[in-house]
Amino acid sequence: YFLTCGEMRYTFMYGAEEGTPVHQGDWLCELVLWAQWQHRGQLSVPSLASHVLRLSAERFLKVIETSLLWYVMRRYARLYVRRVVCENGHPSEMSDLWGGREVVESLTLQLFPPQRGSSTQC
Repeated sequence: YFLTCGEMRYTFMYGAEEGTPVHQGDWLCELVLWAQWQHRGQLSVPSLASHVLRLSAERFLKVIETSLLWYVMRRYARLYVRRVVCENGHPSEMSDLWGGREVVESLTLQLFPPQRGSSTQC
């Protein structure tokens, strides 16, 4: 899920606490793209002006399976799941909010390390 507009709140394991804010540009539940996953919490909308974009994991997999990126995406999935286990121990301890830009950037650099002596500028 991608929050494209507004703000939402995520409550881990359907608890009674206040919840964690989810802001425009954030995403959640990425693990469902890379492994079997059961949602661990509840997403609520404090403002009716929020918009969420849903990416179907099933359709995503069908597209990726026929793509030239299949091999790379399989490697990314393995790295992602390994990182989940390293940082969370047991999957039951992980919320749907785990991950984010820092994780994606780190894993992408593992898949595509910068070339020595190369510049990122044109």
